[in-house]
Amino acid sequence: MTAKKTSETQQLNAKNDVSIADAKFIESHPDNNIAETLARLPGVNVLSTTIGGSIGGSSAMIDNASRGEGQFLSVRGIGPDYTQSLIDGVNVANAKPASRQLQLSLMPPLGFSEAVVNKTGQASDSAEWVSGFVDFHTVNAFDVGHDIISLKTRGEFIGKGYQYGTQRIPFNGGGTVQGEYSHVFGNNRQFGIHAVGYYQSRSFTSLTSNENEGNWDVINSLTGSDHTPNPNIPITKNLTPAQINPQLSYGNSQRYGGNLAFDWHGENATIFFRGSYASSDTTQTTIQRGFQSTNQNWLLQPNGTYNVQEVGVVGSYYLDTNPEIQTLGILQTGFTLDHDWLHSKTTAFGSLASDDEDSVNLAYKNFNLDPSGNTMTLSPVYTGSPGTPTLALSSSQLAEFNNLSGYIPQTNANWGFGGTEETKYKNNQSVWGLKQDFSADTHLSFLKKILFGAKYYNTYRTATNRDYTYDNSDGYLPGLASSLSDSNFINGSTSIGNYLTPLMNAGALRDYLHSVPLSYASASYGGNWTGSAVQTAYNENANTQMSTESVTAAYIALPFEFNRIQITPGFRYEHADIRNTFWDASYDDSGNVSGGHFAKNRTTYNEFLPSLFIAYRPTAFSVYRASFDTSYVMPNTFLLGGSRTSTYDGNGVYTIQEGNPNLKPVLSRNFDLSGQWMSRDGSSFAMGGFYKLLSNYLFDAGNSTRTDGTHYVSSAATTNVSPQEILETPRNGGSAFVYGLEMSGIKNMSFLPGFWKHLFVSGNVTLQRSHANLKIAGIPDGTPIQYAPNWMYNLSIGYQSPRLNTNLSFRRSGAFLETYYTYSNSNGKTFNISWWDQPIQRLDYSINYKLTKRISLGFSAQNLLGDVNYYATRGKNSEKIPQIVWTGRSYFLNMGIDF
Repeated sequence: MTAKKTSETQQLNAKNDVSIADAKFIESHPDNNIAETLARLPGVNVLSTTIGGSIGGSSAMIDNASRGEGQFLSVRGIGPDYTQSLIDGVNVANAKPASRQLQLSLMPPLGFSEAVVNKTGQASDSAEWVSGFVDFHTVNAFDVGHDIISLKTRGEFIGKGYQYGTQRIPFNGGGTVQGEYSHVFGNNRQFGIHAVGYYQSRSFTSLTSNENEGNWDVINSLTGSDHTPNPNIPITKNLTPAQINPQLSYGNSQRYGGNLAFDWHGENATIFFRGSYASSDTTQTTIQRGFQSTNQNWLLQPNGTYNVQEVGVVGSYYLDTNPEIQTLGILQTGFTLDHDWLHSKTTAFGSLASDDEDSVNLAYKNFNLDPSGNTMTLSPVYTGSPGTPTLALSSSQLAEFNNLSGYIPQTNANWGFGGTEETKYKNNQSVWGLKQDFSADTHLSFLKKILFGAKYYNTYRTATNRDYTYDNSDGYLPGLASSLSDSNFINGSTSIGNYLTPLMNAGALRDYLHSVPLSYASASYGGNWTGSAVQTAYNENANTQMSTESVTAAYIALPFEFNRIQITPGFRYEHADIRNTFWDASYDDSGNVSGGHFAKNRTTYNEFLPSLFIAYRPTAFSVYRASFDTSYVMPNTFLLGGSRTSTYDGNGVYTIQEGNPNLKPVLSRNFDLSGQWMSRDGSSFAMGGFYKLLSNYLFDAGNSTRTDGTHYVSSAATTNVSPQEILETPRNGGSAFVYGLEMSGIKNMSFLPGFWKHLFVSGNVTLQRSHANLKIAGIPDGTPIQYAPNWMYNLSIGYQSPRLNTNLSFRRSGAFLETYYTYSNSNGKTFNISWWDQPIQRLDYSINYKLTKRISLGFSAQNLLGDVNYYATRGKNSEKIPQIVWTGRSYFLNMGIDF
């Protein structure tokens, strides 16, 4: 971009508090996508997985993390559901059914002129955020200012893919090709066209330790078999895994897309058109080689308590696929007019998004490791850093574990539930809207203009979920090999440690399941498929949701100016109307489905959102800001109108789960104070403090049942309607707040002589604290907000000249609470066993050299220290039940050509 201001200068001149990643910043880091790049800015944390963003819930979280890339953003200590993403200032469709998050891994870090993280928002800005909103700006020809035809390529090598034999070609990590064209034309250079197109193939291989969320036990208990924890030992220090599950996850993402911009600039008017498209097709296979206990002994201790002994160890082979096909299309067009004292901008926009999965599972078990079910003990030994549970095996035990002929299909008869399963998700959302902004000149010295405008948009969402477990009460499924060694799906082999691990053709397995008659399938309608009218209706309609959401907004802002002081009071009003249609099933006295129909509900919100911004600019190189603004986030449509389901416990008690149209939006009152100082050589330092007060906090929580009958409490509130009926519906939590301090700076070494004057050092630090009142038993008031590390920092040292650009960067973020969990035992006591993500860090290096005026070459390396990219534990300070993902190091070669 010619004559483009630096991101520090843009930040200085901005009307509100922002952090900016411009094109030069994006290109100078070896990141997989734009989410990872934005995590290098102050106050921004990148997440590789979230429960709301994982289709399939918490069971899919570890699979998503195994893809080895950042996918979601947390801004100022508040999670992705509270961050709004815009492209060129307009709303973007999001197909995640239980979330308002945009999965940024859909888009590689290409094709953007800049990404602006807005920490505050004036009345003219969208208000549907709590943590902040990110506006991704695409390029137009007038931004560039001159003609361009360029081609950029990048090839990637991944160490884990070579190590485990999943990808062994030279550029086994795939690569990226991007083309760019820009042209300004016309007699008066009044027309401009700019186009960017890209194709990316990204492969990944990860080693994972997955302890499966419900498969643990209490080490020391008061009475043994009822699992009542010893109150004198912290609960998270008193847990042991009931399974040890090393696994390998590998796959590939094929992505392509681009941006198109067309502009006409007249004397008093402009016309613009913007189009963007992104497509991602991910295939992923995870293979687990596990040790799983099936029985427990309780050993009496001298103090009268009991220690658990996990026995009856079974060998497990488990294959799970996590494919995902995503698309995102965006169109906007409009015009600007300058007519005397009135200036206007009219924008019409639309967006389409889809997110589909068709996953399959297959499990085999080896019951010969401990035929008696009571002799082989699952006693974990923690090795490495972070500590990973392993099991010491004798030579005979290892030989049996690797004896593939000893593994038989998992069935309901030998394990309690079938081991062959298929799950299909189909999710779509469309958005269309109109945005009108006005600026009216007043010719007053202290109020030169008045800003006002309106916006309307409408969304339509559909979401379906179909899940089938296949089983044969008389034996194995027809056509399924009776032993793992004879499986027709095996197409290769590797080893996880010393464990022989067959690789399988997931596509062939899916084709096989499609050929199995539905008479072998069971689902939540009770029993196997019979083809009855009731089951047919349930099969076609259950777990189906359709929703529409319309939002109307209007605003006014008065930007007063008194010499070097700017004061901008503003007011914004937003009205939302949400309508949900969902399947409402009915059940007989045995808990089986007896019928059903589509039901509807409706929710409306009216939000009044005042703001006040004050800026003092004593010089052209400094600014001091103070602001108060209000913003909000609506509950996602799944919480408002989720399908009604009922579970029967066999003892006359029904548990009914359904959405809650009476949920309130989360309202945030935001207070900010900041300053920024620059020098003439471009060096800059900025510091800011913030405080956010949230009402009606909503959050992600786990929800699963253990085999001993105890239950994790989730964000669904439980009400006993009668002795025979329990109603579970989502409820708002209480209040929450977060406060913090951000500091960022860059020092250009322009005072050094000659070659060295192009050196620079940059970095940022974020310190923050958060407190929430969830109104959940077992979670104390003052618990941290999800996804909010207490600290984050980035440090970079580099060299930037017209020909050479090199950068060594380090990023580290602290521990944060990922998912709220409680454990309630039969004695009625509730314990906090929430998931915590542990500190994550990454060291990267990149160098790019311009060989000629038109050709450049570069090399970069990601994760030079080989650190884990995901590490979660039950409890903040416990390593007993970990979830760990290693993706290893990656290396890139890139080349650019300007024609």
